[in-house]
Amino acid sequence: MNTIAHAATAAALLCGVLATDASAQLAPVRVRLPGYNLPLSLDSVAGPPETISAGFEVTRAAAAAVLEELKIPATTNDPAGLVGNGGFRLLRRFGNDRLSTFFECGTGLSGPQADIWRLTAAVMLWVERAGDAGSRVRIALVAGAQDLDPSTRRSAGCGSTGALETIVIDRIRKRATTPQP
Repeated sequence: MNTIAHAATAAALLCGVLATDASAQLAPVRVRLPGYNLPLSLDSVAGPPETISAGFEVTRAAAAAVLEELKIPATTNDPAGLVGNGGFRLLRRFGNDRLSTFFECGTGLSGPQADIWRLTAAVMLWVERAGDAGSRVRIALVAGAQDLDPSTRRSAGCGSTGALETIVIDRIRKRATTPQP
């Protein structure tokens, strides 16, 4: 092969690799939360992909239904696979559990700040196709906390404990693989 043919082959292979990598990237989602000085890119904090043994449409519908079931309005429900909410408020409890079960915001004299301060949380799910009959889901969950004392303006960024992500994935799996009436 001549040099031009080698260059053309290398360029074609490189373009194929770049196209593959680009398709694996998550759609960028940025949110502003208390405790963070700059907008936070949720796609950069999303967890690893979880495989679901159901097609894309079924999984996407299950993801939206699970969020609604958990009383998290799915304000984003994109047919391309992005489902979630970029900012919802929580105070002290989520369902029957203390917020510190799901979020780590630091600890003060009165205990975990997640249980005492007001949280603004963001959850986003990226659903993508994985073969003919499967799909993958990645979840990002973060929050910012604000002290309820009006004389202070204290805030803190909160990380996830991973507990809510586990609940969401388990419920999506169950909903997506169980026939719905």
